[in-house]
Amino acid sequence: MIKQKLDYIHDNPVAAGFITQATQWKYSSARNIARVDPAIEIFRMKVVLPTVVGTRSRRATSNTIRIVKTNSPITKARELFNSLTKHKIGNLIDDGNGVLRANMGNGNYINYRQSSASTSNFPATISLDFRAAGIWTKVRNVKFIAP
Repeated sequence: MIKQKLDYIHDNPVAAGFITQATQWKYSSARNIARVDPAIEIFRMKVVLPTVVGTRSRRATSNTIRIVKTNSPITKARELFNSLTKHKIGNLIDDGNGVLRANMGNGNYINYRQSSASTSNFPATISLDFRAAGIWTKVRNVKFIAP
């Protein structure tokens, strides 16, 4: 099932006629899977996050964070954000704290923040909130760091 979803995602630019092979798309993870000189390196990591259920506390593993190592994390994060939000609805929303929010329709959003707008040590983060579409049950974060 996951492979089918990945194939579908990788083939979208091909179906749109932008490229002829999925590995030609600069920021596609298809390049990583095929081991073709990727523009960005994608690392999967499991992060242990504290969660609260009622009044009891427990620890749960989460795979909602992806780390991207690149020589220019802020530039690459902004390029990816611009690419992902090309079909946003209306203008970008600046929340005043340095977070840019793109309305992708039907209650779905993509957020971009630099380290100055965050408490993390990552230079830039993109948050994908597609919970309203029923695609995910949690917000997914892509964090950009220098190697």
